[in-house]
Amino acid sequence: MRVIKCTREMGTIESVTRREPLTSRLVDMQSDSRLRQRITHNDTKFNNVMIDDRTGEGVCVIDLDTVMPGLSVYDFGDSIRSMANPGAEDETDLSKVGFNLEVFDLYTRGYLQAAGIWLEPEELALLPFAAELMTLECGMRFLTDYLQGG
Repeated sequence: MRVIKCTREMGTIESVTRREPLTSRLVDMQSDSRLRQRITHNDTKFNNVMIDDRTGEGVCVIDLDTVMPGLSVYDFGDSIRSMANPGAEDETDLSKVGFNLEVFDLYTRGYLQAAGIWLEPEELALLPFAAELMTLECGMRFLTDYLQGG
């Protein structure tokens, strides 16, 4: 299993600040009409997929109250952020947190088989970046909660 491990440095204010230029990339591309809005789920984490108890197969996506116009790459990035992490979303033991590259490869292949024909070349090129961006965004949310005492 190829896993990129999480380090304490990744959760620091300095680490987040260094990545600040990444945060507006998709919004800027949308503003410049290089990315178009689609109908998206906007909360595509693993626990929003219903799994059949007997077969282990995905049955459907749930939590549909967040469906609205958005960017497809956000949905891909959030889902792979959730699914490729071998640890729980709120895991405090960083030795259990990482990014499983084999899961990324498998999920991306399946995603492209189902959605690839609908995506434009720019969206396809942004899929790996979306995984990084949504991980950064989620980390910033958790860091903000921590700093606010939550």
